[in-house]
Formats: sequence, C-alpha cells, structure tokens
Amino acid sequence: MWYLKFKYEHSDCIYAPKLKELNLSVFFYYVGHYIKGNYVYTSAIQHLVGEEKNIKKYIKYMKTHQKIIKTEVYGDVIFTLAKHKKELKVYRAIYDPVFIYPAPAYLSEDGFEIIEVACWDRKPLQELITALEKNKTTTHFEILNL
Repeated sequence: MWYLKFKYEHSDCIYAPKLKELNLSVFFYYVGHYIKGNYVYTSAIQHLVGEEKNIKKYIKYMKTHQKIIKTEVYGDVIFTLAKHKKELKVYRAIYDPVFIYPAPAYLSEDGFEIIEVACWDRKPLQELITALEKNKTTTHFEILNL
C-alpha cells in the first residue's frame, strides 16, 4: 500500500476562501464523483468546526454558490454536490476511484487543504503529484509524507 499526505491550496477552490473569511475549518469526506458532459460532479460531506453564526453564513454561501448544485444540511454537517470543469485534470486525478481516503481531508482556517490518499500502486500517486504540481490553479503544493 502506498500513501501520500499533502498540503494544498488552489485559486479556484469553492470552499477554502470562505472558510478562511469566516474563521472556520472543515473535515471533508469525499463520497464519490461522476463525469457528465463537460463537468466532473463531486459529492462530499463537510463537518464544520467554528462559531455557529459563521457556520450559518457558510451554509448560506454554499446554498447560493453557482458551482454547488445541491446541498443538504444537518446542523454543522453539509452534504454537497459540486461541479468542476472537466478540463482541469486535477479534479479527475484526485477523484480517481483507485484512491482510498484513509482520513477526511482537513480544510483549515488559513485556507489550506491537508489531504491523505492511499493506493495499492505507486504510479497513480505519482500521476496525482504531477497533476497537482502542473495544475494552473495550484498556488501551494507540499508533500508532507510519501
């Protein structure tokens, strides 16, 4: 089993800028994805951590964001369906079904994502690293453990 843990920031992130603005963090559970037309649709569960008034503001933001197609809210937990442009290879790479997510991603108050990914083979992890490094919207990429 191969394992990768990395710290990441990208300029087209739907979630991190608002989390940073509202001083919130989130445990982000990837649930699944599918490709339809020119988009990659991703489902996730977000468990928000922070002040209740800011959580409510974030939920309102999620419900009105143009890239968020559907939301279901249960207290500080949000289920979301988001759409991303298919031409951004990074979305297809990170949501590749060969990956196992041993822990939820953590999106911090400072705008970074900490993501852990495991795989039976090394090559998909190497391809993910390359996709993240070459992604035109990547503003920070740091390998924490490989």
